[in-house]
Amino acid sequence: MNRLLILLAILLPTCLFAQTSTIKGKLLDTISIQPVAGATITVLSRSDSSLISFTMTNAKGEFTLSGIEKGQYRLLVTHVNYHNVNKYFEINESKKDVDLTNIELSDKNKVLEKLQSVIKYPFIAKPVDDGCSSAVKKIKTPQEFEAFAKLIFRTTETLDKMAAQLLNIKEKEEFPQKRVILVEELISKKDAKHFLEITGGMLTKYDENGNISYEVFEASDALSEGEVLSLEEKFLAGQGQNITPARYSTNPTERQKISDKVKQTLGAVAKLLNINGYTRIDAFVRIYNPDKVEVIFIEVNSLPGMTPATCIFHQSAINGYKPYDFIDRILEFGVQKNKKYSVV
Repeated sequence: MNRLLILLAILLPTCLFAQTSTIKGKLLDTISIQPVAGATITVLSRSDSSLISFTMTNAKGEFTLSGIEKGQYRLLVTHVNYHNVNKYFEINESKKDVDLTNIELSDKNKVLEKLQSVIKYPFIAKPVDDGCSSAVKKIKTPQEFEAFAKLIFRTTETLDKMAAQLLNIKEKEEFPQKRVILVEELISKKDAKHFLEITGGMLTKYDENGNISYEVFEASDALSEGEVLSLEEKFLAGQGQNITPARYSTNPTERQKISDKVKQTLGAVAKLLNINGYTRIDAFVRIYNPDKVEVIFIEVNSLPGMTPATCIFHQSAINGYKPYDFIDRILEFGVQKNKKYSVV
């Protein structure tokens, strides 16, 4: 009798746990905020993606699954009219019930309609929190955007072959998994006489009054073989095609006049952002005439890394700096700044 009681005492908590575990949630359309009925809810093991359980949402967009044992799981939401959604959760002794209320689904057609109402093709799509041209693509059609979304929202490392082929993604090209896509207007020539992408570097130093001054270098003309400057072109020696100084005009006098305007604009932005040490600013330049120049900023790289492909050494060389002299100036400024703000 005592052995039976001990056995029951051991098994009872496990049995009760398995009987009382509940997963519930509700699906909503991300644009209309209305319930999504008829979606398939699948629970998979997080370790090997084996099937654990599945159900479908009711007319109110609600679902409930019970009887799932403790462990780590992935909940996959699928619907023919919506992009797939994954939610990760864990069931343990302290958390037997999981409430995934208000899971938002993006309607494929509605998202495309909404997108086309605010931005025109072609446009730029990229990860919202990655730089350095990682997965930055020029999107020309709704099919390309859907392929981009399929790749960036994927749940495994493997790329969908058809989507990758449509976007001309090279073998082993970096394409991260993200939950958010950033869509930007494509910056183009429009009605300008000349249009180019540049990258301009600069150094900071203290003047005799202890104020920071900016020495802005001649910018480089950044060329790309494809539609967007690639990671290899930015960082690998021999891959990039940077021309220093930038080719604003074939007329030397006009070129220098335009360059001075661009350098003045780059320096003003660096000063506004209070950048110290050295920086490199990437921008597009629209040239209508030597007196009308428009600079559209891409990004400001404060204290950017130096690689064999960097063009800042070419820029600083025009101002008389050898590579080690350039680095010495950065270090010297850091020492002076430390002395200036150190507490005695």
